[in-house]
Amino acid sequence: MFILAFDPVQVVQERLRLVLSHHLSSEEHLDPYWLYAPLLEEIVSLQGAAVWGLRDLIRRTELSPTRDPRNLREKPRHNYSRLHDIARHAIHVSETLDLSVKLTENIIQGHDQLTVPSSHADPGSSIQQLQPIEHTRCNIRSRLTFFSHALYSLRCRSTSNQQRLGNEIQLRFHTDSQYDSQVSVEINHSTKTDSASMRWIAIVSLIFLPANLVSSVFSTTFFDVTDGAVSVTKDFWIYWVALVAVTAVTMAFWFYLPRLSFRGLDPRVAGSIMSHSTKASLEDLTRRLKGESANLDQVTSI
Repeated sequence: MFILAFDPVQVVQERLRLVLSHHLSSEEHLDPYWLYAPLLEEIVSLQGAAVWGLRDLIRRTELSPTRDPRNLREKPRHNYSRLHDIARHAIHVSETLDLSVKLTENIIQGHDQLTVPSSHADPGSSIQQLQPIEHTRCNIRSRLTFFSHALYSLRCRSTSNQQRLGNEIQLRFHTDSQYDSQVSVEINHSTKTDSASMRWIAIVSLIFLPANLVSSVFSTTFFDVTDGAVSVTKDFWIYWVALVAVTAVTMAFWFYLPRLSFRGLDPRVAGSIMSHSTKASLEDLTRRLKGESANLDQVTSI
Protein backbone atom coordinates (compact mmCIF):
# COMPACT_ATOMS: atom_id res chain seq x y z
CA MET A 1 0.00 0.00 0.00
CA PHE A 2 1.24 3.47 -0.90
CA ILE A 3 0.49 6.97 0.43
CA LEU A 4 0.66 9.92 -1.92
CA ALA A 5 1.58 13.09 -0.02
CA PHE A 6 1.97 16.24 -2.09
CA ASP A 7 4.63 18.69 -0.89
CA PRO A 8 4.90 17.48 2.71
CA VAL A 9 7.42 19.20 4.94
CA GLN A 10 10.07 17.15 6.69
CA VAL A 11 8.18 17.20 9.99
CA VAL A 12 5.07 15.75 8.34
CA GLN A 13 7.08 13.02 6.64
CA GLU A 14 8.68 11.95 9.90
CA ARG A 15 5.34 12.08 11.70
CA LEU A 16 3.62 9.91 9.07
CA ARG A 17 6.43 7.39 9.16
CA LEU A 18 6.26 7.24 12.95
CA VAL A 19 2.47 6.92 13.10
CA LEU A 20 2.20 4.23 10.46
CA SER A 21 5.06 2.16 11.89
CA HIS A 22 3.16 1.79 15.19
CA HIS A 23 0.05 0.37 13.49
CA LEU A 24 1.57 -2.55 11.63
CA SER A 25 -0.53 -5.44 13.00
CA SER A 26 -1.71 -8.46 11.08
CA GLU A 27 -5.32 -8.12 12.30
CA GLU A 28 -5.71 -4.55 11.07
CA HIS A 29 -4.43 -5.57 7.64
CA LEU A 30 -7.60 -7.64 7.19
CA ASP A 31 -9.44 -4.37 6.51
CA PRO A 32 -8.10 -2.29 3.60
CA TYR A 33 -9.30 0.89 5.37
CA TRP A 34 -6.99 0.36 8.37
CA LEU A 35 -4.68 3.06 7.07
CA TYR A 36 -7.29 5.81 7.44
CA ALA A 37 -7.69 5.34 11.18
CA PRO A 38 -4.17 6.46 12.23
CA LEU A 39 -4.18 9.21 9.60
CA LEU A 40 -7.50 10.59 10.89
CA GLU A 41 -6.20 10.36 14.43
CA GLU A 42 -3.24 12.50 13.46
CA ILE A 43 -5.51 14.96 11.62
CA VAL A 44 -7.75 15.25 14.67
CA SER A 45 -4.70 15.96 16.83
CA LEU A 46 -3.39 18.67 14.50
CA GLN A 47 -6.79 20.28 14.01
CA GLY A 48 -7.45 20.22 17.75
CA ALA A 49 -4.16 21.99 18.44
CA ALA A 50 -5.02 24.66 15.84
CA VAL A 51 -8.59 25.19 17.08
CA TRP A 52 -7.70 25.37 20.77
CA GLY A 53 -4.68 27.56 20.03
CA LEU A 54 -7.00 30.08 18.34
CA ARG A 55 -9.41 29.75 21.25
CA ASP A 56 -6.62 30.75 23.68
CA LEU A 57 -5.81 33.83 21.60
CA ILE A 58 -9.46 34.84 21.48
CA ARG A 59 -9.86 34.29 25.22
CA ARG A 60 -6.90 36.56 25.97
CA THR A 61 -8.53 39.15 23.74
CA GLU A 62 -11.81 38.82 25.64
CA LEU A 63 -10.04 39.32 28.98
CA SER A 64 -8.34 42.53 27.84
CA PRO A 65 -9.10 45.47 30.18
CA THR A 66 -9.62 47.84 27.23
CA ARG A 67 -12.83 46.07 26.19
CA ASP A 68 -14.88 47.93 28.86
CA PRO A 69 -15.31 51.63 27.92
CA ARG A 70 -16.30 52.52 31.50
CA ASN A 71 -12.73 51.88 32.66
CA LEU A 72 -11.09 54.03 29.99
CA ARG A 73 -9.43 57.35 30.72
CA GLU A 74 -7.91 57.74 27.27
CA LYS A 75 -8.69 56.44 23.81
CA PRO A 76 -7.94 52.69 23.55
CA ARG A 77 -5.38 51.56 21.03
CA HIS A 78 -6.71 48.34 19.62
CA ASN A 79 -4.54 46.29 17.30
CA TYR A 80 -7.09 45.65 14.58
CA SER A 81 -4.45 44.19 12.25
CA ARG A 82 -3.68 41.44 14.76
CA LEU A 83 -7.38 40.72 15.30
CA HIS A 84 -7.94 40.40 11.56
CA ASP A 85 -4.90 38.12 11.26
CA ILE A 86 -6.43 35.84 13.92
CA ALA A 87 -9.75 35.96 12.05
CA ARG A 88 -7.97 34.99 8.81
CA HIS A 89 -6.36 31.97 10.47
CA ALA A 90 -9.71 31.02 11.99
CA ILE A 91 -11.25 31.05 8.51
CA HIS A 92 -8.45 28.81 7.20
CA VAL A 93 -8.94 26.37 10.08
CA SER A 94 -12.69 26.23 9.43
CA GLU A 95 -12.01 25.61 5.75
CA THR A 96 -9.72 22.65 6.42
CA LEU A 97 -12.17 21.27 9.00
CA ASP A 98 -15.03 21.43 6.50
CA LEU A 99 -12.93 19.47 4.04
CA SER A 100 -11.85 16.96 6.71
CA VAL A 101 -15.44 16.33 7.81
CA LYS A 102 -16.56 15.82 4.21
CA LEU A 103 -13.67 13.44 3.41
CA THR A 104 -14.28 11.47 6.61
CA GLU A 105 -17.94 10.97 5.69
CA ASN A 106 -16.89 9.73 2.24
CA ILE A 107 -14.37 7.35 3.81
CA ILE A 108 -17.06 5.90 6.10
CA GLN A 109 -19.45 5.50 3.18
CA GLY A 110 -16.77 3.71 1.17
CA HIS A 111 -16.01 1.45 4.14
CA ASP A 112 -19.70 0.57 4.54
CA GLN A 113 -19.95 -0.32 0.86
CA LEU A 114 -16.86 -2.50 1.10
CA THR A 115 -18.11 -4.43 4.14
CA VAL A 116 -19.77 -7.70 3.11
CA PRO A 117 -22.25 -9.36 5.50
CA SER A 118 -21.52 -12.91 6.60
CA SER A 119 -24.60 -14.25 4.75
CA HIS A 120 -23.08 -13.16 1.43
CA ALA A 121 -19.62 -14.48 2.14
CA ASP A 122 -17.92 -17.37 0.38
CA PRO A 123 -19.63 -20.68 1.40
CA GLY A 124 -16.26 -22.30 1.73
CA SER A 125 -15.21 -19.85 4.45
CA SER A 126 -15.71 -21.04 7.99
CA ILE A 127 -17.10 -19.01 10.88
CA GLN A 128 -13.68 -19.04 12.53
CA GLN A 129 -12.23 -17.37 9.42
CA LEU A 130 -14.95 -14.72 9.08
CA GLN A 131 -15.09 -13.76 12.75
CA PRO A 132 -11.68 -11.98 12.86
CA ILE A 133 -12.51 -10.10 9.66
CA GLU A 134 -15.85 -8.89 11.00
CA HIS A 135 -14.27 -7.93 14.31
CA THR A 136 -11.52 -5.94 12.57
CA ARG A 137 -13.98 -4.15 10.29
CA CYS A 138 -16.25 -3.26 13.19
CA ASN A 139 -13.26 -1.92 15.08
CA ILE A 140 -12.10 0.17 12.11
CA ARG A 141 -15.68 1.38 11.55
CA SER A 142 -15.96 2.48 15.17
CA ARG A 143 -12.66 4.35 15.03
CA LEU A 144 -13.59 6.09 11.79
CA THR A 145 -16.95 7.13 13.27
CA PHE A 146 -15.25 8.43 16.42
CA PHE A 147 -12.79 10.53 14.44
CA SER A 148 -15.64 11.83 12.26
CA HIS A 149 -17.51 12.98 15.37
CA ALA A 150 -14.32 14.51 16.76
CA LEU A 151 -13.75 16.51 13.58
CA TYR A 152 -17.36 17.67 13.58
CA SER A 153 -17.01 18.81 17.21
CA LEU A 154 -13.88 20.73 16.30
CA ARG A 155 -15.77 22.28 13.41
CA CYS A 156 -18.43 23.53 15.83
CA ARG A 157 -15.73 24.91 18.11
CA SER A 158 -14.08 26.66 15.15
CA THR A 159 -17.41 28.25 14.19
CA SER A 160 -17.77 29.45 17.78
CA ASN A 161 -14.25 30.91 17.65
CA GLN A 162 -15.11 32.87 14.52
CA GLN A 163 -18.29 34.25 16.05
CA ARG A 164 -16.58 35.20 19.30
CA LEU A 165 -13.74 36.90 17.44
CA GLY A 166 -16.19 38.81 15.23
CA ASN A 167 -18.04 39.90 18.36
CA GLU A 168 -14.79 41.17 19.92
CA ILE A 169 -13.86 43.12 16.78
CA GLN A 170 -17.30 44.74 16.72
CA LEU A 171 -17.08 45.52 20.44
CA ARG A 172 -13.73 47.27 20.02
CA PHE A 173 -14.98 49.21 17.03
CA HIS A 174 -18.04 50.39 18.99
CA THR A 175 -15.81 51.16 21.99
CA ASP A 176 -13.72 53.49 19.82
CA SER A 177 -16.89 55.06 18.43
CA GLN A 178 -18.30 55.53 21.92
CA TYR A 179 -15.10 57.16 23.12
CA ASP A 180 -15.11 59.49 20.11
CA SER A 181 -18.75 60.33 20.85
CA GLN A 182 -17.89 61.21 24.42
CA VAL A 183 -15.06 63.44 23.23
CA SER A 184 -17.47 65.10 20.77
CA VAL A 185 -19.93 65.74 23.60
CA GLU A 186 -17.19 67.34 25.70
CA ILE A 187 -16.11 69.48 22.74
CA ASN A 188 -19.74 70.48 22.24
CA HIS A 189 -20.00 71.57 25.87
CA SER A 190 -16.79 73.58 25.54
CA THR A 191 -18.10 75.15 22.34
CA LYS A 192 -21.30 76.15 24.10
CA THR A 193 -19.28 77.78 26.87
CA ASP A 194 -17.18 79.66 24.33
CA SER A 195 -20.32 80.67 22.44
CA ALA A 196 -21.80 82.11 25.63
CA SER A 197 -18.64 84.12 26.22
CA MET A 198 -18.60 85.37 22.65
CA ARG A 199 -22.28 86.30 22.93
CA TRP A 200 -21.57 88.54 25.91
CA ILE A 201 -18.61 90.07 24.10
CA ALA A 202 -20.88 90.77 21.11
CA ILE A 203 -23.50 92.36 23.38
CA VAL A 204 -20.90 94.63 24.96
CA SER A 205 -19.60 95.56 21.50
CA LEU A 206 -23.11 96.38 20.30
CA ILE A 207 -23.64 98.60 23.31
CA PHE A 208 -20.50 100.64 22.75
CA LEU A 209 -20.50 100.59 18.92
CA PRO A 210 -23.03 103.42 18.43
CA ALA A 211 -21.22 105.59 20.94
CA ASN A 212 -17.92 104.83 19.22
CA LEU A 213 -19.41 105.74 15.83
CA VAL A 214 -20.84 109.01 17.08
CA SER A 215 -17.61 110.03 18.84
CA SER A 216 -15.57 109.12 15.74
CA VAL A 217 -17.74 111.19 13.44
CA PHE A 218 -17.78 114.24 15.70
CA SER A 219 -14.04 114.01 16.25
CA THR A 220 -13.32 114.64 12.57
CA THR A 221 -12.38 118.05 11.19
CA PHE A 222 -15.73 118.34 9.44
CA PHE A 223 -17.17 119.71 12.69
CA ASP A 224 -15.98 122.89 14.32
CA VAL A 225 -16.97 123.93 17.81
CA THR A 226 -16.26 127.58 18.59
CA ASP A 227 -17.82 129.61 21.35
CA GLY A 228 -20.24 126.79 22.13
CA ALA A 229 -21.61 126.67 18.58
CA VAL A 230 -21.22 123.61 16.32
CA SER A 231 -20.66 124.24 12.64
CA VAL A 232 -20.27 121.77 9.74
CA THR A 233 -17.88 122.42 6.88
CA LYS A 234 -19.10 122.40 3.33
CA ASP A 235 -16.79 119.43 2.54
CA PHE A 236 -18.79 117.05 4.76
CA TRP A 237 -20.03 115.27 1.60
CA ILE A 238 -16.53 113.73 1.25
CA TYR A 239 -17.22 111.68 4.38
CA TRP A 240 -20.41 110.21 2.90
CA VAL A 241 -18.77 109.45 -0.45
CA ALA A 242 -15.90 107.61 1.22
CA LEU A 243 -18.32 105.76 3.52
CA VAL A 244 -20.51 104.56 0.63
CA ALA A 245 -17.48 103.56 -1.47
CA VAL A 246 -15.84 101.54 1.29
CA THR A 247 -19.14 99.87 2.17
CA ALA A 248 -19.76 98.95 -1.48
CA VAL A 249 -16.26 97.46 -1.89
CA THR A 250 -16.65 95.45 1.33
CA MET A 251 -20.03 94.05 0.26
CA ALA A 252 -18.65 93.21 -3.20
CA PHE A 253 -15.76 91.24 -1.67
CA TRP A 254 -18.18 89.44 0.64
CA PHE A 255 -20.44 88.52 -2.28
CA TYR A 256 -17.88 87.49 -4.92
CA LEU A 257 -15.08 85.95 -2.86
CA PRO A 258 -16.89 82.59 -2.27
CA ARG A 259 -17.59 82.34 -6.01
CA LEU A 260 -13.91 82.83 -6.80
CA SER A 261 -13.13 79.81 -4.57
CA PHE A 262 -15.39 77.56 -6.70
CA ARG A 263 -13.98 78.70 -10.04
CA GLY A 264 -13.25 75.76 -12.33
CA LEU A 265 -16.02 73.58 -10.87
CA ASP A 266 -19.21 72.60 -12.60
CA PRO A 267 -21.69 75.48 -12.09
CA ARG A 268 -24.30 73.04 -10.82
CA VAL A 269 -21.85 71.61 -8.29
CA ALA A 270 -20.70 75.06 -7.18
CA GLY A 271 -24.30 76.23 -6.86
CA SER A 272 -25.19 73.15 -4.88
CA ILE A 273 -22.26 73.68 -2.50
CA MET A 274 -23.06 77.35 -2.04
CA SER A 275 -26.77 76.70 -1.53
CA HIS A 276 -25.97 73.96 0.97
CA SER A 277 -23.55 76.25 2.80
CA THR A 278 -26.10 79.08 2.81
CA LYS A 279 -28.84 76.75 3.99
CA ALA A 280 -26.63 75.42 6.78
CA SER A 281 -25.74 78.96 7.82
CA LEU A 282 -29.41 79.97 7.85
CA GLU A 283 -30.37 76.89 9.86
CA ASP A 284 -27.60 77.60 12.35
CA LEU A 285 -28.69 81.24 12.61
CA THR A 286 -32.33 80.20 13.10
CA ARG A 287 -31.34 77.72 15.78
CA ARG A 288 -29.31 80.35 17.61
CA LEU A 289 -32.15 82.87 17.39
CA LYS A 290 -34.56 80.33 18.82
CA GLY A 291 -32.13 79.63 21.65
CA GLU A 292 -31.76 83.34 22.36
CA SER A 293 -35.54 83.75 22.30
CA ALA A 294 -35.95 80.89 24.76
CA ASN A 295 -33.34 82.38 27.07
CA LEU A 296 -35.05 85.76 26.83
CA ASP A 297 -38.39 84.17 27.73
CA GLN A 298 -36.83 82.53 30.74
CA VAL A 299 -35.28 85.78 31.88
CA THR A 300 -38.62 87.57 31.38
CA SER A 301 -40.48 84.90 33.36
CA ILE A 302 -37.96 85.23 36.18
